[in-house]
Amino acid sequence: MDYMHNSLCLLLHLLHFTDHGTNVAGKDVSTFTMANEQQPYGPASHTIHGPDAVTVGVPCSFVCLAQCSPECSYTVSIDDHSIEHKELAFTLKQWESSKTVTCTAKNAATGSSSTVRKTLYILEGPVNVSISGPHTLTPGETQRFLCIAHCRPFCTYTWVVDGDSIAGSGDEVVIRPPSEATSGTLICKATNSVSGLFATAILKLRVPSQSTDMAEKEILTTYQTTADQPYGPVSLTIYGPDAVTVGVPCSFVCLAQCSPECNYTIGADGQSGEGNELAFTLKQWESSKTVTCTAKNSVTGRSSSISKTLQILEGPANVSISGPHNLTSNETERFLCTATCRPSCNYTWIIDGEPVDGSGDEVVIRPSTEATSAILICKATNSMSGLFATAVRMLGASSGLNGPVSLTIYGPDAVTVGVPCSFVCSAQCSPECNYTIGIDGQSGEGNELAFTLKQWESSKRVTCTAKNPASGRSSSITKTFQILEGPANVSISGPHNLTSDETERFLCTATCRPSCNYSWILDGVPDAGSGDELVIRISTEATSATLICKATNSVSGLFATAVRKLAVSRSHSRSLAEGAELLPKLLFAFMSVLLVVIPP
Repeated sequence: MDYMHNSLCLLLHLLHFTDHGTNVAGKDVSTFTMANEQQPYGPASHTIHGPDAVTVGVPCSFVCLAQCSPECSYTVSIDDHSIEHKELAFTLKQWESSKTVTCTAKNAATGSSSTVRKTLYILEGPVNVSISGPHTLTPGETQRFLCIAHCRPFCTYTWVVDGDSIAGSGDEVVIRPPSEATSGTLICKATNSVSGLFATAILKLRVPSQSTDMAEKEILTTYQTTADQPYGPVSLTIYGPDAVTVGVPCSFVCLAQCSPECNYTIGADGQSGEGNELAFTLKQWESSKTVTCTAKNSVTGRSSSISKTLQILEGPANVSISGPHNLTSNETERFLCTATCRPSCNYTWIIDGEPVDGSGDEVVIRPSTEATSAILICKATNSMSGLFATAVRMLGASSGLNGPVSLTIYGPDAVTVGVPCSFVCSAQCSPECNYTIGIDGQSGEGNELAFTLKQWESSKRVTCTAKNPASGRSSSITKTFQILEGPANVSISGPHNLTSDETERFLCTATCRPSCNYSWILDGVPDAGSGDELVIRISTEATSATLICKATNSVSGLFATAVRKLAVSRSHSRSLAEGAELLPKLLFAFMSVLLVVIPP
């Protein structure tokens, strides 16, 4: 893994700001409180700003800040690799269970120091997205496809057929092409459940071609072959984004209709390689980039080429706030936010957690006479990609001793076995409080707690204690949360072979706490079952069927599916009836042959 520090280039796509204030609409001046204390103090309000989760292959960065007078010196590190700086940027090259960012701030005047830690979730994917299933369409018959992707913690899936979204059952979809269908395009979109990053897989489907030429028909009939005639490439398309961002991975797939399958070359700006997939990460901005793909039919020798010109986006990077570090009460001060953005950035401002109205990249504020402290944040958002980064400026520090008050544990009210969760403890303190947080009596220093339950328990409790190091006052709070489980071990019980026109009963079971809701799909069509039970009667024309049970946790909404392939045979009575109808015809045909062979 490469470690580096740079200016505030924070790709903080998972950083959440507490939006508990109200907009100061229609005002040019924002009012807040700060301090004029010039005596040496700090470090206080020591914080690591950055995402709670990082994705393998996606750049991320962190900045460490504290209230200090004079300015503190910083050491920031990750897994024992440290640098003397307050900013850290890196890109993970492979998945790890977790990583910890540590920052130490030291005041050279007072000799005081403070250390804070931030434990990161490591996400991965989606990568290696693929669709398994048939490569040809069979009009009028049910066909099943499965989407596979590598994701941590997991991916959700959506399906698109010929441009229309369809209801798939998680990673599986069942379709029945209409009788007039000749081709189709199936797309699976896999989305990481935490980061929201997504990737797609595309499968081109077609109905085996039939020549209309009589001579060819006779040849096909003579040799009893259904082999396709060579054709293509046609409908050559490059699938991928129209705009890519510097430093963010992107990928493209080239597909055409060919028989036999075409050979492909794909590349960017004249540099190409074999295959129909291309993935890259731009290291610097360029005016544009062109992806070119060529498909060639190895049998006919025909080829076709297509190009896709990409817009190149950049940033936001190097976000910074210019303006004073020390303010005077009741005097107007002006701050300017700058960032490297292409094509442009939009700016929003936050003071002490409350959004304020700025004039684009500029904000004007007037501190009040009541002196405490403030944090000024500028959020720069790329106008096209929606990616954003922030700059943070600490303004003043409180000279009074108060707190902890308003102690709160932020986190979910229910957690699911096997799904990562996290909690944060926060209080109003001056100077900044020290925290211990833990679960069921086991605690550690810091105000953040992250864990993954390995097995179900009736309940668990998170406890946090905040202590003011100056006054010695402390406060504790406890949060009890519900434990959910599943759905897991979803299965369908019932026969594997059906008889047409006869009723059969199926039961769906799953491990769920507190409970699961069940829904059924038969050959791609939702079927109204009685909860976990379904009774069906297959028509006489059916030769096979696909039965799906979807179990959904009643609280979390997480779901899982079970699939059963069913073979259908005709009923005995139906076979006898058809045999009885066929017997006279066979006897008539046999007597006709005898009359021809044995002349009178």
